[in-house]
Parts: sequence; structure tokens; C-alpha cells
Amino acid sequence: MREQRPGPSGPGFVVTFLPLSSRAEPSVVENSRMAVTDIIHAGLGRASSAGETRLRTRHLNEAEVAELLDASVEFLSTKITGPSTLREGWSTTSGVPGLRRWLAEQAGLRDDDGGDRLRRLRTEIYDLLEERDRIIKGVGHNVPIHLAPHDPGASGGEIITITPRGAGYGDPVSNAQVELAAVTVVERECRRGGWSVDDVSSQNLGWDLTATRGRTVQHLEVKGVSGAKPTILLTRNEHNTAAKDPSWLLVVVTQALTAPTVSRYDAAEVLRCSAPQLYRVALPQTHA
Repeated sequence: MREQRPGPSGPGFVVTFLPLSSRAEPSVVENSRMAVTDIIHAGLGRASSAGETRLRTRHLNEAEVAELLDASVEFLSTKITGPSTLREGWSTTSGVPGLRRWLAEQAGLRDDDGGDRLRRLRTEIYDLLEERDRIIKGVGHNVPIHLAPHDPGASGGEIITITPRGAGYGDPVSNAQVELAAVTVVERECRRGGWSVDDVSSQNLGWDLTATRGRTVQHLEVKGVSGAKPTILLTRNEHNTAAKDPSWLLVVVTQALTAPTVSRYDAAEVLRCSAPQLYRVALPQTHA
């Protein structure tokens, strides 16, 4: 866990989840080939044993996924063409970075064969990198990819920011940018629909926006995501409120910084899809 520090939305802290294979030495594309080769062939072997031909991240263990994420970021770093227009300090790659072809080459697979067997893996790698706030990928194919500043000592672990306003993936600055973009989109959409909207996020109620139209009241918990996959974090307060407040709704804005798409989920669906990832443990003091 990193030390406590103030975030853009108030005091908070950052938790870093490191994979089992965290490495002290940085990896480079040139010396990643053996690791990527072994990982892909091992994964294809497991997929084949399961009667499948396409490699998915579910065929890999946690350490192998982390290794592939690191290697993929190293590869994307070689395709940088200039600074990002979305985030300060980030970079932009060429429109056709060719990650799938590179993975096939590393594994010694023919492009036609490897392209089909690794296509889903490539998509899932992009999804995980977006979820962990390491890249932002635009809509569609052959689009530029925005790459976070590279930390040579970083691993494929997750960074989670927790502030009084909520929890989310990524560092405090990036998290606040995505959150603000999402709230702006949802407020605009609500007002277009004839709702009046009050921002109550600072009151620790378990939701961010109170939307009112006539006698109907909705308590909207807003979550922004950089990528296209609606994977979010809820604090204990937000989760508990979802379980007991019939007016509670989750509104997720995917690709919040590039092509915002708004999706709504009722509390029952959110609770059904949720799983604990982090516990706060207040231990009693002991004396030696």
C-alpha cells in the first residue's frame, strides 16, 4: 500500500495490487520474447485440453497475465508517435500498433493461424490495460492508443484510488479526470430528459446525483471508465446503499474521455455481479 496523500477530490489513499511475479528489473521487448513464447504456448496447451482453439486470459495464471501486460506495454511503447491529446504526460501510438501480429511472432505462429487463435487474447489484453488505466483505446479498429507514462519499475498490478467520493482504478489524477467527465455526461443526459439534478457526492450518501422529475426521485451512483468494459469499484457505503435504497441506480459511462456511452443498472443486477476485492481490517493492538 502506498502512503496516504491528498487526491483531487479530497484526502485519499492508493492501494497497489501486485501480481505474484512482480519483478525488480524492468523488462524490454527484446528480452521478453522467451517469456511471451512460453506463456502463449502454455496457454494454448491449456486451451486445447479444454477443447478450445482460441487463447483467452482464463487459460493463463495471474503471473502470466501480468507478464503479458508488461510485455504488451513495452511493445506499444515502441510505436509512440507523439504526445496524447487526452491526458497530459501520456503518449499516442500509431493507428495500427499491431499487437496481435507481434504476439504471434513472439510465439512463432503464422500470422493467419496466430491471428485467429490470439485475436480474443489481444482484445482482453487491451481491456485489462484500460481497466488498470495504463492505456486508453479509441472506438473501433486501427485507432491510436493513448499510453500512460511508462514506469520501468512498474509491474502489471492494479492501482486503486480510494477517496471520500468513492473508489476507482488508476491514480488519483487520472481517476478524477474520468470521474468528472462521467458526471458531466450523466448530468447533461438527465437534464435533457427533463430531470433536475443535484450533486450530493460530497455528502457520503452512497450515491453521487439526486435526479428528480415530478414525484419520481432517482439516486444515481455514477462511475466513469476509460475503456469499453464496464468494470467498476463500489465502496462499502455505496454497496450497502444499493442493497437497501429502492431509488438507487448505477450509471456507468464507458470510454468517458473518448466516446462516452451511458449504461444504467438497477441495484439487483449490481449486487448480483459484485464480488469483494478489498477488505479493511482493523486489528487490535498487541504488545510483545
